[in-house]
Amino acid sequence: MTLSATQGCGNLTVSGNVAAANSYLYVWSFLPSPSFQSGMNLDPITFDTAGNHPISVAVTGVNGCQSTAQQIVTVHHQPVADFTFDNACFGETTSFLDASTAHSSTDITGWYWQFGDGGISYESNPEHDYAFTGDYNVSLTVTTPQCSASTSEFVTVNPLPTVSAMADVVSGCSPLDVEFSAEGSLAASFDWTIDGTNVSGQTVNAAIETAIGQSDAHSVSVEVTSAAGCVATDEILITAYAAAEAQISPAANAGCAPYGVSIENESQGAIAYEWFADGSFITTNSVWDGVLENTSNTIQSQTIELVAHTVQGCNDTTSTTIQVYPEADFTFDLPNDTACSPLELTMPIMEDVNSFTWNFGGGNTSAEQAPTLLLENTNGGLMGTSITFTGISVFGCLDSHTETVY
Repeated sequence: MTLSATQGCGNLTVSGNVAAANSYLYVWSFLPSPSFQSGMNLDPITFDTAGNHPISVAVTGVNGCQSTAQQIVTVHHQPVADFTFDNACFGETTSFLDASTAHSSTDITGWYWQFGDGGISYESNPEHDYAFTGDYNVSLTVTTPQCSASTSEFVTVNPLPTVSAMADVVSGCSPLDVEFSAEGSLAASFDWTIDGTNVSGQTVNAAIETAIGQSDAHSVSVEVTSAAGCVATDEILITAYAAAEAQISPAANAGCAPYGVSIENESQGAIAYEWFADGSFITTNSVWDGVLENTSNTIQSQTIELVAHTVQGCNDTTSTTIQVYPEADFTFDLPNDTACSPLELTMPIMEDVNSFTWNFGGGNTSAEQAPTLLLENTNGGLMGTSITFTGISVFGCLDSHTETVY
């Protein structure tokens, strides 16, 4: 017996014939159904399952004797060819990924790619660069030790979009308010990256900030994506100069006039300073020690302002308010002519005083209003007596005044 094929892949169709002298009856047996045929020729039968399939023929001679022959037809598992690819964009490498499968009893051992532009590859997952846009018929043939399979698919190499990034202002003091815009062709979406933040839109707004000590250069990028998934990017450089941070710390926020004020300058990022008191310029020193006066009879609030300057003019201003209490003034008058002993004096009534003490010397004091003092000179010469008034005003301010009587 002779068969047209004894090995194949997937669906295998087999036919055959038998040659025997002095024979008149020929019976073929096989699977699948119809399982039997008669005659010298075996009509084509198809095996669609992998495995070994026996075919037998029984021949009966004219003398009644019978002989049998058999052959085995082997059908191997055929792989399924398949592949995927990423977006094919002009000027960029296109990656192809083999997605073929094979039966667990065998492995894919060979790959043959044809990229449609004359290029080929024998790698499992190749990359390819197309020189022009357009449609390319890409085919893949995979092989196992016994079988092969092929598939093909059209790949469209798309043109890249174009983009140009713009800004309404490119330099200034931090925080710098900037309106970004982009123009381009084939752009379906616009995605900006601004200081690590992602924002979408053809026109976007952002405040560019630079902290003291950081670089003032900020690279802002926009990425556009076409409807085909192709990408283009552009960048624009924004310079946001760090602003000074004006900070002051007075030793105290209230005191009695004349109030000696010491204010510590804790500013950062500045190269020059200006101080103002109630709007009037005082000094350009980095620190300020001054005296605040209040000759009225009410509390005055005085504003101390510091302007911190940078080279780029990114200045900052801060201020503090200091309460200045009226200056305590407890001066008084006593007779300034030489008087005769004994001399009786009545002290004046002192106003706007919260607490006080009269000191007449020699341990003689009084806390009364308008006390009377009798002075006697028993020494025979000119006698001088110092009288001191020490008081605390209603605002808590201290003053002392002394007069001498002869």
